[in-house]
Amino acid sequence: MSLYLFLPLVACALGVVLAFVILLHRPRTPARSAFAHLLIFGALWDFAIFGMRASPDLAHALAWEKAALVMISFTSVSLYRFALFYARAKPTKAYSVLIYLFPILVMALVPGNLIVAGMQLKPYGYAPIPGPLFVVVAMAFYLVGLIVLKYFIQVRKASTSHPERNRASYIIIGLSCSLLGGVADVLPLAGLPLYPGSIIGNIIFALITTLAILRYRLLDIHIAIRKTTAYAIVTAMGMGLYILLLLLVHFALTQTWRPPLWLSVAFIMLIAIGLQPVLHRVQNLVDRWFYRERYDYLQALERLGEETRGVPNLGFIASSLLNTVTGAMRCQKACLLLPDASGQYLTPLASYDMEELGSLSLEQKSALIQWLSRHEGYLTRKDLDIIPQLQALTYKERKALDRMEAELFLPLKTREGLRGVLILGRKLSGQDYSPEEVRMLRVATRQVAASLDNARLLAQLEQSLVELKQAQERLIQAERMRALGELANRVAHDFNNVLASILGRTELALEKVQEEKLKKDLEVVHEAAR
Repeated sequence: MSLYLFLPLVACALGVVLAFVILLHRPRTPARSAFAHLLIFGALWDFAIFGMRASPDLAHALAWEKAALVMISFTSVSLYRFALFYARAKPTKAYSVLIYLFPILVMALVPGNLIVAGMQLKPYGYAPIPGPLFVVVAMAFYLVGLIVLKYFIQVRKASTSHPERNRASYIIIGLSCSLLGGVADVLPLAGLPLYPGSIIGNIIFALITTLAILRYRLLDIHIAIRKTTAYAIVTAMGMGLYILLLLLVHFALTQTWRPPLWLSVAFIMLIAIGLQPVLHRVQNLVDRWFYRERYDYLQALERLGEETRGVPNLGFIASSLLNTVTGAMRCQKACLLLPDASGQYLTPLASYDMEELGSLSLEQKSALIQWLSRHEGYLTRKDLDIIPQLQALTYKERKALDRMEAELFLPLKTREGLRGVLILGRKLSGQDYSPEEVRMLRVATRQVAASLDNARLLAQLEQSLVELKQAQERLIQAERMRALGELANRVAHDFNNVLASILGRTELALEKVQEEKLKKDLEVVHEAAR
């Protein structure tokens, strides 16, 4: 069986299997049910395409082609219903009436030759001969697709939840592939040498959308695009080198476009090995293009741990962390809490765009700090309302976090336990922090935690040294005062001895002297010595 016949069968079987998977998955929502119906109608359309391609003659191919037109009209309605349920949108009455009447109009027009006038043979197989209304019906199909695409773009723009935006991005990409595949089906009718691509586009749409609906955690679409872009560029470079090899072999060696097998294998291995360093450089260029002004900040965030290692200044490390994080994440507010001198509270050491620092002090026994100490993970603002243990947060703590508009809580941990908490506010874009951004932040906080802890211990050691020197100076001063007191006591004792001798001699002289004038002088001396 050729690929031309095999692809519709694969698409049909895949649609049926995915529809059953969707229907069996819990919880069953209106959007999932609508998508399952879409897959079933899509599988019926794929089967009709297989019947057309496998037909023995043009007459049978025409019958299957008309059946495919009816199936694709119902598929369009199912796609529209799926978009309405997923986006929870209020349908436009005019759009809805026209779209729901569309299959009826197609069924009424298909038996004649207004849409498809007949079939013809193309290099790849059967193709329809357009009727007078073929272009109008084809444009109606694409109009429904564009309306649905608009709904999903609106969902992506309106959502502040990163998982929901990521999920909508996957569906948008899948739907775009399906629409582009449909264009590749129509253009060959105008004489362009293209292979019909609607089946391939539908397979991509079914797989990507099913993945987006069922998987809770999807690979960030930006990561997928960045990685795919880098690999595509490197693959193109490898293909260019291989074409160069073919040219060299053709013109310089064998005059044939088929080089020996051993030469092809050797050259492909050489290309694969040689392009490994190039892949890293290309990935850096792609990242710089994707992130643009944030790229330097993100690179600095990855290097932050190494640059702050061994830095003794606690304030410098904290400021570097906040400046780099706020620049890379584009967040409005940020604060770094570290234990105070008593060890009973976590108080702000550094902050970004915050006025009331004192209001954010948290006790070590706070429910938030206790959870971060006991669990290996991070918290979001929504977790404060969901996790039972965090319902013990006090009214004062919640008000402080609300004033800061705190959105993300990242623990700074070492082997000894929790050493601080990095609190980030809302992003300027209003979006949630993506899983990739959280991963980068967690790596940075783990690296910086050790540097902060070392700097804090060094600061405590320096403070202890200062207090020790002050105590030593006080002890030396006290010793000096004690020695001075002893000297004063000795001088006073010796002086008292002299005075006692003077006093005794004066009293003896007063008893023996009779002259009044001399006696008065001795009395003055006696009185002064007392």
